Amino acid sequence: MEAKIRRTQDNLFVLGTSVIAFGLWNLIKFTVYFFFNSDDIKQAVDEKYFIFSIIVTWVMFFISFLLRCFIGISARAEGKGKRKSVLYLVFTGIIMSVYFLIIVFETFFFIFQLEHIFTMVVTLIIDITSFMFLLELMINSIRIRHLRREVSK
Repeated sequence: MEAKIRRTQDNLFVLGTSVIAFGLWNLIKFTVYFFFNSDDIKQAVDEKYFIFSIIVTWVMFFISFLLRCFIGISARAEGKGKRKSVLYLVFTGIIMSVYFLIIVFETFFFIFQLEHIFTMVVTLIIDITSFMFLLELMINSIRIRHLRREVSK
C-alpha cells in the first residue's frame, strides 16, 4: 500500500510540474502569435479597441497561467505528502471542461478547413496532451486521497 502511495505521489509531483509548464507554454504561444500576427489582429479589430482587446486578452491568459500555477503547485504539494483542499481539483475540472470544448472545436475546424493544417495538428496535439495531463492529475489526486483513507482505517 505504501508503494502505491509513493508512486501516486511521484505522479502528482510530475503532473503538477507539467501543468505549470503547459500554462507557461500557453503564455508563450499567445505572445508569439501576437508578435507574428499583430497586423492581422489590427485589421480584424477596430483601431480604437486594439489596445483594449490586447490588454483584456493578456489579462485572461495571465489569469489562466496563475490558475494553472495554483493547480500545479497544489498537486506538487500533495505529491510531497501535504494535504490540499479540493479547490484545486474544482479548478482542474473547470479547465478540463474548457479544454474539452476547445478540442472539439479544433477538431471540427481541422476537418472542415484545409488551411494551416500543420499548425492546427500541432495545436490539437498539444491541447489533447494538456487535457490528458489534467485528467491524469485528477485521477491521481483522487486515488491518493482514497489510498490515504484506506491506510488510516
